[in-house]
Amino acid sequence: MRGFIGGLILGLVIGVMLAVAGPQTNTLVNGKKEAKGPEVEKDMGTSGSPVDWRLSGVAPDYTAFSTNARRVAARITGLTGAGVKMSYHASGSQENSLELFNAVSFGTIEAVFSRTGNWGNKSRGFDFLAGLPFGPPGDEFLAWYHQGGGKALVSALFRRHNIQGILCGLSGAAPDGLFTAPVNSLNDFRNKSIAATGLSALVLSRAGAQVTTKTWREMVPSLRDGTLFGAIFSGPLILDQNILKTSAKHLYFPGWSQQVSSYYLMIHLRNWNGLSKIAQTRIKAACYENIVHTFTHSEGTHFKRLKKMINEGAEIHEWPPETIASLKAIWDQESRRLSRYDRDFGRLWSSLKNFRRDFKIWKELGYL
Repeated sequence: MRGFIGGLILGLVIGVMLAVAGPQTNTLVNGKKEAKGPEVEKDMGTSGSPVDWRLSGVAPDYTAFSTNARRVAARITGLTGAGVKMSYHASGSQENSLELFNAVSFGTIEAVFSRTGNWGNKSRGFDFLAGLPFGPPGDEFLAWYHQGGGKALVSALFRRHNIQGILCGLSGAAPDGLFTAPVNSLNDFRNKSIAATGLSALVLSRAGAQVTTKTWREMVPSLRDGTLFGAIFSGPLILDQNILKTSAKHLYFPGWSQQVSSYYLMIHLRNWNGLSKIAQTRIKAACYENIVHTFTHSEGTHFKRLKKMINEGAEIHEWPPETIASLKAIWDQESRRLSRYDRDFGRLWSSLKNFRRDFKIWKELGYL
């Protein structure tokens, strides 16, 4: 299945790139026309002038997240012939996430590259996009997004906040955190401090944990001094090696809290509408390309990083079946509740649930 979807996306990227590359030019060589290949003309805004935009992000500059954001900025600059010149600036703290959302929504900054997990107070739809408990794997998410109506719903969600939101990165399943002691049952969560965000934080809270929010920089010392019992943080690809120098060596699988995590390029709507159609298409092409890169890179390198973590002392555990069943029961209850009171979440959840019901039949019939 991953091969099929990956090939589909790659073919889409190639098609988009060919479509936006521009016309070929021909010159006479010895009386014959010779094709020089596509030219990348400078794509400008409707005003006819190049634009110079700042792309902001919440992650520290040394993380893989910032590396991906920097790659997107460079590709947009290149594909538009510097007509849309974009430079990346990392804020270095999750605490600035809501400030960045408001800034791009109000138009005080041009663009943001980010996950959406810290914006649940704006809409639980953003939590849905950041990490869905017991949700689909990456290939199935992409199929829903592009073929099952997800893209239109996501675009409408962002536009209600004056933002053009473009899917611009994807990573696969993440482990469900590092813990300072083994977790044998749901009772081990009770009254324990666990760092988490979004919908997984909601589930853990209902399971009896004392959920807190920590930045990357705060997490390691909090695990070291025992302030935290555990943290649902990220996949092995970007887990800070310093975490293993704490007592939090117990790593749990499978990742029920998020089977896939999506990243978005967010551009203030007025800025987006001011671009030429060609520039808009080439920005989307840069994001298609980054989806392929981030998904294949995370899937292709997670295990290498995991082996390194094991060598450094990490202990791998599988969630007890009873614990998974209990967490799933909590999520089923919470997803029904969220669907009733949050319209954005309800629309996304209903669409995805219907798509997965039909997709399951095809998946069971067609794949080993």
